Amino acid sequence: MNSFYIFIQARIRSTRLPGKIFTNFFGESVLDRIIRSSKKILKKENIFLVTGNKSDPSILEGIAKKHGINFYSGSEKNVLKRFCDTIKAYNIINSNIIRITADNYLVQPIIIKKEIKYFKKNNLKYIHIKPLSHFGAEIVNSDLLLKQLKNKPSKNSKEHVTWDIRKKSKTIKFGLASNFGGVNHKKRLTLDTIYDLELLKKIEKNYPGLIKLNCVKEIKKLPIKLYK
Repeated sequence: MNSFYIFIQARIRSTRLPGKIFTNFFGESVLDRIIRSSKKILKKENIFLVTGNKSDPSILEGIAKKHGINFYSGSEKNVLKRFCDTIKAYNIINSNIIRITADNYLVQPIIIKKEIKYFKKNNLKYIHIKPLSHFGAEIVNSDLLLKQLKNKPSKNSKEHVTWDIRKKSKTIKFGLASNFGGVNHKKRLTLDTIYDLELLKKIEKNYPGLIKLNCVKEIKKLPIKLYK
């Protein structure tokens, strides 16, 4: 079976909430937490912190070195190209990429491991949880990404990486149910706006059990009204 690699998609100059990945959550930055969560899934040698080159990439490179993971700085606006350039630079052709965005601070290692198992069992090229989950990840074959880049990708694909694969490609793919792994993936928890930051701090204060990296039981206790 092809090797698996985690690509943590991160940047400093977020349009709506700059520097959001450095936000403190239970005593550590959101980015540090996501990297630690990634280490619960794969060994550090198979983890990449992938960022743009507009802001000073040395800041994130230092964080990658601290955690002993790989680092790549590429295209700021074309994230699909950034991913493909990372694949080429590290010669990880014909592998499977687990895409995690750095603003999904409650990504669950236990759920992503189940996704990997399902992906392997069914010999898939692409998998995600419906709707695109803030607790899970997307898994996509690296060769499929390279092919998409060659085929004049759409604007959405350049920004969101897998857009054309989900919407246009006829490859073997699968969307897992919205309750996969025992979590309601319709709940939307990410860090993108000032409102999201306020919500994060409210959650941190009222739900201390979420300090655990694997906290599916605690996520279930979060009331749905938080997400509206």
